[in-house]
Amino acid sequence: MKIPSFESLVVLYVILVSKSLYYDSFGENILLFPFLIILFIKAYVLKNDPVKMPVKSILYSLALLAIVVSNLDSQFSSISVLLLRLVISIIIVQLLDFKVFSVHFSNIIVSLGVISLLTFPVIYFNIPSVFPDVIGMDERVIRNFVFFGVWENFIQYDIYRNSGLWWEPGAFALFLNVSFIFDIVNRRITLIKYFIYFLITLTIYSTTGIVTFLLLSLLLIQRVRARQFLTFSLLVVPPLIFSFVFYFLPNILGKIVVGNDSFSSRYYDFLVSYEMFLDAPFLGYGFGSQLQNAIPFGINLLGEQVYESVHPTGADGLTMFIAQVGIAGFLFLIPFLVPKYACTLSFIERVIIFISLLLLFNAENFTFILIFTVLTFYGISGSKSMLYGKSIS
Repeated sequence: MKIPSFESLVVLYVILVSKSLYYDSFGENILLFPFLIILFIKAYVLKNDPVKMPVKSILYSLALLAIVVSNLDSQFSSISVLLLRLVISIIIVQLLDFKVFSVHFSNIIVSLGVISLLTFPVIYFNIPSVFPDVIGMDERVIRNFVFFGVWENFIQYDIYRNSGLWWEPGAFALFLNVSFIFDIVNRRITLIKYFIYFLITLTIYSTTGIVTFLLLSLLLIQRVRARQFLTFSLLVVPPLIFSFVFYFLPNILGKIVVGNDSFSSRYYDFLVSYEMFLDAPFLGYGFGSQLQNAIPFGINLLGEQVYESVHPTGADGLTMFIAQVGIAGFLFLIPFLVPKYACTLSFIERVIIFISLLLLFNAENFTFILIFTVLTFYGISGSKSMLYGKSIS
């Protein structure tokens, strides 16, 4: 059995401390401290050759900290965690080139995705686990199978959805689509791998994940060579059309038209953040002060009865970030949404990447989690060596 490399373990740790079930179970942000110590020793104690400092990432960090600290409503605990994330991400970018990070990331997520397909027999046969249950971040009880978890409600009510290693399907969809983006950028998509992504997306059944996957699939059409176009069209396009018309579209329209709880919650998340941004556009309402400021503001804006009925969850990560730090937040999001690691793509392709990242990270609140900071810093630094794998075939 091959021993995992240090690089793969670093990427795995980033994934696990980004709101996975293990993050919820073993201390949440406390897990960042041992990670920082390990990375520091590797980068500055054990490494023989000097590590080149990522100057742009450091300047970005200092500017963000200055904006955050200047607002007296910002929470000290949130600033401390932000500092931890920034330092950890700086060291990761120093140690791992984007190509190394992204390849390991995709390999891990695809492997976890394939294993997570066992969710369906677990639900159908009500298979117990020998491991203790995990309590998700929203207090839901999740049956623990080490490589994936299954919400007890899914088993009880025969709901066939796949959450992978996260507390709910939408969070898993975010990681799967980021992995898909990485493989597209690195030209590591084959037809077999594409269908693996497609199958896992079907099992997750997340509206945002579905829309993003279909959007990213458009990038592959112009990537195939002329002699492969007919094969690609016959094998990929019909299933996509069929799935969209008979599977995805009813689900999407149902959420929007019928007034689905998930859609309503996200709409009011955005509305509260938008109104709070207008209320304090320059410095924001305070980094990490959603509990202290946003919830009372939301109750006052919507009325207590409406607020309790729609129950905004603060899932709008990007717009919440802008509302908390003010208008400068737009500038801090540029390297994340327009990443340098995608600079080899065409303008249209980069627009699709922009929209995809915007959809994913504004439907799930990962803006205050390590994966967001790491992606932002790779968006600043790009890749030193874009050595591509196979094209789709």
